[in-house]
Formats: sequence, structure tokens, C-alpha cells
Amino acid sequence: MLRVSVNLDDSGLRNLMARWMVKKRKTIIDGLTIAANTLCKSFMQYSLPRDNVKMEKVVKRDIHRAYAGPSDVFREIRQMGSEESAKAFWAFYQIGQYKKAEKLMQAKAPAFAGLKIQKFDGGAAHKAARGYRGHVAENTKPTFVIKDGSKRGKLNTYIASKQANVGMVKAGWVAAWRDLGRVSEVPKWVSRVEKKKGLILGSASKQFQGQKSQHIIIHNHVRHADEAIEPRYQGYIERAAEERLAKYFKIQLKLLKPE
Repeated sequence: MLRVSVNLDDSGLRNLMARWMVKKRKTIIDGLTIAANTLCKSFMQYSLPRDNVKMEKVVKRDIHRAYAGPSDVFREIRQMGSEESAKAFWAFYQIGQYKKAEKLMQAKAPAFAGLKIQKFDGGAAHKAARGYRGHVAENTKPTFVIKDGSKRGKLNTYIASKQANVGMVKAGWVAAWRDLGRVSEVPKWVSRVEKKKGLILGSASKQFQGQKSQHIIIHNHVRHADEAIEPRYQGYIERAAEERLAKYFKIQLKLLKPE
């Protein structure tokens, strides 16, 4: 869980907010809420991934690194120069003669030596193979060969379920943002994730008791939310939020014309 404190430390920004509060008859709570909204939007925009289609392809690629399909074995056998053995392997696999297919694989496909042909394990091998930021390394050896590699098989169902989670960290920021009020300009693929039933992806805690303890804490409950923000962007996100907030106050005070 990633927690971010929204602090108005910049004297110029505090001054703008104070003037806005007086002119618009707003409270410190109103000001802090707008600041938190702005920060949530910035985190949503700059956290990874920035391209959902590209990331869905990466998810599929990573999962296929953890498991081998029959077509992978077929290509390996054929590349080793045995077209006849490749066709025999494919025929045995298609009719469910897995032991015979496995025997051919062990003899003719060196890259898959030692592997078994077995049923999908629910994603356990994929989860075990995941490393930094949840990715599977390029040189990872498959754990086993999938017994059912059809388009409607359990592996492809699992892939689709993981692809549907792309954007979950962003959705966590949107959920926290929604906890503060209305949201805007949220990509459809992020909204799709945020609206999944039974998920509490983010929240915002308002603490306004006492003059010195007035603050809002934004919570992103998604696992590895901190890893979805590139280090070079961490400071940039806060600065972008401050600039947007300052611009908002200036427009409200008519110091700046809206674009």
C-alpha cells in the first residue's frame, strides 16, 4: 500500500490558496480536498502503464515464458531438422496421447528436455517466475508444457484475466480520488478496472481535527503500487500537481485566463 501526504509547503501556493479561500468563501477543507484531487489525477496519469494495449501484450508474453505450448515444442523439433517427428508429436498431442508426445519431446526437443506435459496449474508457475515489477525474465525456462493449449483453454482464460487487471494501480489512484468527490478525464480502460466488484483499490483519509493536524492521506491499496511509479517521475508528479493547483487558483482569482 502506497500512502502519500499532501502538504502545501510552498509559500506561494499557500498564499494563492489563502486568497482563493477569502474570495470564494472556502474553507481549509475545500482547499486541501482540491489539492488531493489534483495529486490523485497526477499519480493516475504518470503511474505505469501508459499504454494498456502494449502492456496487455507484455502480460501475455510474460505468461508464455512461464509455460510452453505444444506449438513451441513442435517448432523446436522441426528446427532440429526432424519434420516427421514434429508432425508425430503434434498428432499424439492432438489425440491426447500425451505420454507418447512427451517421449518424442524428450528425445527430439532439447530446449524442453526434462519437462512434463501437464494440466494448467492455475497460474502458480507464472506467479513464482515473476520478478521486479511482476515481469518474467526473458531467459526463464518454462515450468512445463500445457496439456490444453486451445483458445478456450484454462491458460488463455488465465491470460485474459490478467490482461483485464492492466491499469489496476492507476485505478487505485482513481478510487482514492473518487473518495474525495467527482473524478474526470479517466481513461475507459482504467475505469473498467476500478469498477470491478468487490475490490477496494484506493481510499482517502481526511483528518481535520485541530488546526495543526489538518491533512488528507491518499491510500493506494494495490500491491506494488510504488513499483508502478518510475523513480524519475516521483518528484515530477508532485511538482506537476503543484503547478496544476497553482494554475487552478490563479484562474479562480482571475490572475490567469483559462486555456
